[in-house]
Parts: sequence; C-alpha cells; structure tokens
Amino acid sequence: MNSKLVTNMLVHLNMFQQVHLNMFQQVHLNMFQQVHLNMFQQVHLNMFALKWKLIKHFILVMMALLMFLLKLRFLSPNFMLQKNPTRSWIQVFRLEISCFCTICTKIVQNILLISLFELVL
Repeated sequence: MNSKLVTNMLVHLNMFQQVHLNMFQQVHLNMFQQVHLNMFQQVHLNMFALKWKLIKHFILVMMALLMFLLKLRFLSPNFMLQKNPTRSWIQVFRLEISCFCTICTKIVQNILLISLFELVL
C-alpha cells in the first residue's frame, strides 16, 4: 500500500476520531476462504512450490505494512485480504482507530504465526 495514501487516510481519520474508514474494492479470495477451499488440510510445501513462494512473500509484504503502521502509532488493520489466490498482493480494506498496544495482535497470532510455522517446516 502506498505510504502517501495511508498518510492521507491518517489525516482524514484525525478529523473524525470515531469514524471507520472503509475502502471498498473487489477482493477475490481471503485467507480464510483459501483455508476452507483446501478443506482445512495442511499445505505440503514440497508439493506446492508456488504456495511456498506465495506464503513467504505474503509474510514479507504483511510485515512491511505492519511496521509502517507501527511507525504511525495510530492505525491497526482489521481485515487484510489476498487480492488474488496466485499472487501475494494484499489489500487492507478496513482501517480503524485503536490503541497502540493492540495493533494487529489477533491477525498476527491467527494468520502470520501459522504461516511462519509453515515456513520453518
């Protein structure tokens, strides 16, 4: 996500402290749908070389975005969706005001740590 765009959103949110910013965009597939389509089975990385690269790049992009939002000390992404199941592009479509101490804890625990565990294997 463009840092200038996020900065503009931050300025907009500063004016309305309790307003949720929703960016509506057609999103093809999110992580939970992908797990459901795989029938909740483990993805064997030796069989899916594309999945390996996809997971690795997805984590790198996600962590870069989280580090940028951490520098802002203001926003937390609630929903990060994968725009295309074969690409690692992500789309943050809902940002809301939250406490600094609770930035992304649920998302990191539920999605990133599972993916990081798969990378270690």
